[in-house]
Amino acid sequence: MLQLLGYALNLCQPATQKRGLPVTGEYQRLELIRRLLEQTPEKAYTLNELARRAAMSPSSLRCKFRHAYGCTVFDYLRDCRLARARRYLMEGYSVQQAAWMSGYQHATNFATAFRRRYGCSPGELRDASLTASRHCA
Repeated sequence: MLQLLGYALNLCQPATQKRGLPVTGEYQRLELIRRLLEQTPEKAYTLNELARRAAMSPSSLRCKFRHAYGCTVFDYLRDCRLARARRYLMEGYSVQQAAWMSGYQHATNFATAFRRRYGCSPGELRDASLTASRHCA
């Protein structure tokens, strides 16, 4: 399961690193945004706020982020939120708690996104994790 998570997060690995492009001030600002989304995915970001932090227009951020990382800003944010929620579920938090702590306002939206990403419901993952931890204890 952890390999799948690592693979999922690697899907948006900086395309600039893969291509060996030089690290520029613009790239550093994009990296700042990427790290912000990874570290605090539970926050409610707007494109305007992120663009302001990156010192570029919203349309430039949208275009340049996709070019640099191969996915949109909000696709990346969704992946970060889902990865964090998955970790919370595996630690035994309820579906509602994991959704809320990961930045989802509605557990139903979270469950839909989770199932699309991981192929199972959040409850199924949580139950499987709890069952596995009982057998190992």
